[in-house]
Amino acid sequence: MMPPCKISTLMSKEEVIEKVAYVLREGVNSKIWGAFNPPSLDDYAKWNWIDWLTYFKSSGNHLMQSFLGKAIRRVNGQ
Repeated sequence: MMPPCKISTLMSKEEVIEKVAYVLREGVNSKIWGAFNPPSLDDYAKWNWIDWLTYFKSSGNHLMQSFLGKAIRRVNGQ
């Protein structure tokens, strides 16, 4: 399986935040995830990513764990 989009080191932090927000929003709107006990669906911004990461870990979604982990590291400058 492929990640929903690529997070590049060439992307600005704002671009990463926008990409992740888009992916989370589209996944929820398409009912791909978020059906059972999801984090706040109104807030896809950076400060809510840890809740989403926990959600994906608990549901065994390794692809999204990896995607969000990479985004978090990129935004935090690691």
